[in-house]
Amino acid sequence: TFPREKLIVNRERANKAYDTVTYFFAKLLAELPLNLVPPIFFGLIIYNIPGLDPDRLGMFILILILEVIAALSMGMLVSAAAATPELALGIGIPLTIVTFLFAGFYINVDSLPVVANLLPYISFMKWTFQSFCINQYTDTTFTCSGSTTTACISTGAQVLDRLSFGSATLGDSIFGLVMCIIGFLVVGVFVLHQNQLRFLPLGHVGRQKAKLSDTVAQADDNVSAVARAGGSTAVTAAVAPADVNATETALTSSEQKAARLSGK
Repeated sequence: TFPREKLIVNRERANKAYDTVTYFFAKLLAELPLNLVPPIFFGLIIYNIPGLDPDRLGMFILILILEVIAALSMGMLVSAAAATPELALGIGIPLTIVTFLFAGFYINVDSLPVVANLLPYISFMKWTFQSFCINQYTDTTFTCSGSTTTACISTGAQVLDRLSFGSATLGDSIFGLVMCIIGFLVVGVFVLHQNQLRFLPLGHVGRQKAKLSDTVAQADDNVSAVARAGGSTAVTAAVAPADVNATETALTSSEQKAARLSGK
């Protein structure tokens, strides 16, 4: 519904009811509670099902909240750029798929080619997944059971190395997620500001009309001077040929005025 709201918002901003930044962040704050409550309940319910560390639940919820804010910020950016809800869906769905593909759990980040390896840095899902993994697997050990012929991962550091997250820290991951949020918000405000309606001021005179008005005024002055001198034959020579079309129009009106003055 955000693209539909822009019709009203643009009119109200044109009336200087509020500015772009005020509306954008008011919209964000109004959407946050409805978008935060379901994921928090979801996280609280499923956290203990796989046996995750209960001492790290607080950080898990914090990362989850940042993920929701990042997703909402990206959605508002897409909505600010799209003219219709249909176009917003057409842009948002492929963009979401790209963020999932380069998050790290489908494709290992280190296996990407030179240009594609830059895309994970702008994927908020990559920073979210990395934060979740580092939060759970740092300083964690496992006990292998069953057959000893299969590979056994005994520490969380090994899991992080397999995911190419071994050299990262939790602080770096959360910082990257926060930078994604800030980037989405800044670009969203800029795009929304550029899409605002613009109107000409009252009394605005275009360049062509101003040139025509000057030519007519000059012709009128010349006609008045000739009429005061008692003749009208020098009208054509007195008019400055600033613009051909404008001059012809000015001459017609000037000759008519000169005729009226001579008749008097």
